[in-house]
Amino acid sequence: MRIVRRLLVLAIFVIAFVLLWKFVARNPNPVQVDLLFVPPSSQPLWYVLVVSFGLGALAAAAFGAYQWLRLSLVARRYRRIAQGLEGEIHQLRNLPLASQQEGAPRGTAGGTPALGRLEAVERNG
Repeated sequence: MRIVRRLLVLAIFVIAFVLLWKFVARNPNPVQVDLLFVPPSSQPLWYVLVVSFGLGALAAAAFGAYQWLRLSLVARRYRRIAQGLEGEIHQLRNLPLASQQEGAPRGTAGGTPALGRLEAVERNG
């Protein structure tokens, strides 16, 4: 399997080299390139096209790397928040239950906090 992979990589390299050679042979005409801060110069068309393609690919890769880094940092932040919340859930699960001596907690059917709230509403309203 390793030999097949190496032959495939070699074949792709040879095909790319032949295509690049044909591209250079068909585009030898000089082109005047005038950039903002660089004096005008005459370069072969194939060279200008390859350099501009490379710079465009570099700009796209830089933008993609920026987006990937930003999203990975957001994912890391959310993972940390989720871990903190899972730890809090674990702590809440391990809390001891209320003992019977304390009586029923407020707000349950055994207590009378509902009446207290009703009286407060009547006084305010």
